[in-house]
Amino acid sequence: MADVKYTFSVSQDFPNGIVATDKLEYEIRNSEIVTALNYITVVGDVCDVYFKAELSSGDELILSDLIDNHDGEPLESYDEVSVVNEVELAVTNASGKLEVHESSRVSGSTTYFTGAGDDASDITDVGNGELFMLSHRVGDPLTQYLYLDFNIVENRTWIHEGYIVWKDARFDLITFDIVPIVPTWTLSSGTNYNLYNNYLIIPANGDGSIEIVSDLTDPRGGLVFMPVDESGNRTAGFWNADWNSTTKQYENITPAPTGNGIYNIFAYETPLLRFVNKQTMIGNGFQRMQTADADELGQGMRLRVTGVTIEPDHDWYCGCVLTLYRERTV
Repeated sequence: MADVKYTFSVSQDFPNGIVATDKLEYEIRNSEIVTALNYITVVGDVCDVYFKAELSSGDELILSDLIDNHDGEPLESYDEVSVVNEVELAVTNASGKLEVHESSRVSGSTTYFTGAGDDASDITDVGNGELFMLSHRVGDPLTQYLYLDFNIVENRTWIHEGYIVWKDARFDLITFDIVPIVPTWTLSSGTNYNLYNNYLIIPANGDGSIEIVSDLTDPRGGLVFMPVDESGNRTAGFWNADWNSTTKQYENITPAPTGNGIYNIFAYETPLLRFVNKQTMIGNGFQRMQTADADELGQGMRLRVTGVTIEPDHDWYCGCVLTLYRERTV
């Protein structure tokens, strides 16, 4: 079907004697006119509006009203820039140039490169724990584990990046997981603890099926702090506790059965986060695990390194460095 043209005089039919075709098109397309608009042309004093079919009497009345009220001002252009918020940028160097520094480091923390964890026997220690090295000799188990602990309850810590260097690898694999410290527990009855979904220990009201043997007041006894993420959200926690900085122990451990607590207790070593999954190592090499992000760790979390030797059995070696952000580095 041919287009149907409706002709208007620019000087006589439009109130201001001008037509902004982009705005008129927008007004027609967003009106209650049922018939589809095709296009609009303006040549001299003649404005032609083309529709894909003849307008009904109701559509003609709406079009006439749009013409009578068209002000001829063009739609706002995206080329026009307006200031929404005025921000004073005062960080400049000696020459007056603006300096911009990209960093995921959390305010109040210091960048910390480490090839070792913290000493788990001293909650105040920084950096004197297990070395971040994994070596495999022929005859060792084909799957090996290395654990690094971090003292976080009095020293907030975020994990940022990692670096891996290896030697004599033959398609061997390495994985980095954050896992919880797991308490010792036994099956029982009439307790205050239940096993949920075969991995999480939740509160019970004297009708529980397991008993925790470990001392939960110990910072490595099984309570795992669940940090708030960058959006202000926290994973459901089923326990609360207060930290006593003098005794270096938890106290007032109480249930949070609705999940509004800040701690959890895990029955098994379930990965909470995985930063590196089966990184393949060949020959001698180096890999930087680069990211612009940082994830906060919680007390009771530890880094588990899993090395897998691909047969035939052979010697290979791996060393790693982590980039952390920490409130204290010594």
